[in-house]
Amino acid sequence: MTTEDPLCQYCVQIELDPNILESHGYRQVTWTLGPGSRVKQSQCPFCKLVVRASFRSELSDTEEVKVKWFAGGGTRPRVFSLLSHFAHATITFSAATPNPDIYGHSVCYLRQVRNPTIDLTFVNNCLAVCSSQHGTQCNVPFDKTTAFPGLPHLRLIDVQRDCIVKVNAPIHVQYVALSYVWGGKPVYKTTTANVASLPQDGALGNGKLSLPSTIRDAIALVLGLGLQYLWIDALCLVQDDMKDLAAGIAVMDEVYERSWFTIVAACGKDADAGLSGVQPGSRDETQLCAEVKPGIHLGIDLPLEAALQQTVYSTRGWTYQEQLLSRRSLFFVDDRAVFRCRQAEHSEDHADTFGTGELKNSDLSLLTETVNMPDPTMDFSFMLLYYTRRNFTNESDVLKAMDGLMRRFSERMKCPFFEGLPTACFDVFVLFTSLGSLFRRRKEFPSYSWTGWRGEIHHENDVIGTSAREMNEWLACKTCIIWYHRMPGATPQLVWDFGTDRSFPIHDPAYVGYRGHRQPFKPPPSVQVDASRTQPSTDVPVTNTSLPEYPLLQFWTLAVYFYVDALSRKEHTPAWRAITTGPGHSSPCGSLMIDGYEDSKPFFESKGVLELILLSEDPAGTKYYVMLLEWKDGVAERRGMGSIEKDSVSRSLSPGPVWKEILLA
Repeated sequence: MTTEDPLCQYCVQIELDPNILESHGYRQVTWTLGPGSRVKQSQCPFCKLVVRASFRSELSDTEEVKVKWFAGGGTRPRVFSLLSHFAHATITFSAATPNPDIYGHSVCYLRQVRNPTIDLTFVNNCLAVCSSQHGTQCNVPFDKTTAFPGLPHLRLIDVQRDCIVKVNAPIHVQYVALSYVWGGKPVYKTTTANVASLPQDGALGNGKLSLPSTIRDAIALVLGLGLQYLWIDALCLVQDDMKDLAAGIAVMDEVYERSWFTIVAACGKDADAGLSGVQPGSRDETQLCAEVKPGIHLGIDLPLEAALQQTVYSTRGWTYQEQLLSRRSLFFVDDRAVFRCRQAEHSEDHADTFGTGELKNSDLSLLTETVNMPDPTMDFSFMLLYYTRRNFTNESDVLKAMDGLMRRFSERMKCPFFEGLPTACFDVFVLFTSLGSLFRRRKEFPSYSWTGWRGEIHHENDVIGTSAREMNEWLACKTCIIWYHRMPGATPQLVWDFGTDRSFPIHDPAYVGYRGHRQPFKPPPSVQVDASRTQPSTDVPVTNTSLPEYPLLQFWTLAVYFYVDALSRKEHTPAWRAITTGPGHSSPCGSLMIDGYEDSKPFFESKGVLELILLSEDPAGTKYYVMLLEWKDGVAERRGMGSIEKDSVSRSLSPGPVWKEILLA
């Protein structure tokens, strides 16, 4: 595309010749283009690119727009990027620019045109380079003892025979997996009614018209690449057989990690969106670059992460571990295909078709590092931060969609998980607050776990942001609650019972967890309470006739009573509220972040004295972490998390401070 509009008086100063820019080496060069109002009204071809590069974030009319040239090292692209502005997209040269080999790697350049159909040679080249050059980071180790634990066989779609087959030794089979969004439309599924007929050759042929577009396109893509097997949850798990479904979900992490690659359908909002570029007519030929001056072509390069942030796919809970654990993925997003593995990223929009690019820094690449779990306590917290941003059509799926990841963390941390929390360091993970938006209650799960809340969570940095040695010291010296759990009518059981689970390496300080005898609670000298009892009552009178189906926590701790300032004030974002000894008191005792405002309005609007329970001390030993409780028929639920100064315990209002037994739902 050739432009007839000249560069403006600002952009004509920019050195748009790559030969001149290369002479700057790695020195960054900046140009000012005037206020945003001028840039947005300009007919200059470079100004138009700057507006597009702002990527759905309006340029300020009054703010000076600045563009900087970044000369990346190695195979990193050399690009123009906006400064003082939240922009993900960059402006880069086209491969039609003179001397495109000046940087040594064509990954630095855009193609002139995106073809109407995906180039399968591009996909095969990326797969070949990755499998032959990237080693164990991208290639699956063939470990017979750990692959697909508990799964007797794996169902796969045989795209060449057009049927579904059972593979008894799937570890040696090369297959592709599909990660996609089901959405609200009906999806053709394998059920107990049709599962017996699906292994017959051509069995899927008769039903292909009822298969959603994304599944049909995935089958066509795998067939076009000359491969044989494809795994899709809707067809490879019997959707109305709970035993089959549970066994498959439990190893879904293995299914995606061990796939040859994963097709990621990040376009559209449901399974009928299709894979843009697979079928003829599914996308148009697209001009990617414009001539901004004679012989110089530039275009917009939008990184994969920025494109994914705008998709429904990236908001769904089920796609989280699918995207995270896949060693190689082919993303379909923004009408283009992008290949990503654990060492590289290549877009079909780039001139590079042989996989010489490098993985760009991104949230996903940082999360991929945590899959190796070098610091499992911190890594699990980091994963939950991103996972809890996501949504579920069925809220009851929140644990199922993390089954595989939690099994891995359980093995790495050498302890079982209880309601989504690692038992060896239980006190660490009950200290979480909301981040970004207020929590909403998820009734199917307990309030003491992250699973019981909808919203992004944040763990206590002063605890989880420390070393393993410091966390072990904190668990030994600053925690005192002996946690029990029980189901209605059952005997209380320890959450963490070292006596029955000897797998935890108690003598290895690299592992975070409880070790031996723990310090009993020691009340401040000014508080006269008997805090000796920690054994749970076996017969607790509970008048609540609708107890939850999940386990209750049962434990003893100190309860204190205070006012919470501005408790009835509704806010759309998390905000700390002062804990005081009286309404509007000028001398706060601590601070609190409330949970579930919309779910418990009468409680928050009562404006009375509230009960807080002590959970543990902060590492410095100056504060207690506290939980706000709401009681109903003898059972409490969490309604907030915060901290109070240790010396404020003696200032508790009546009836506290009191050592009491808690039943927490």
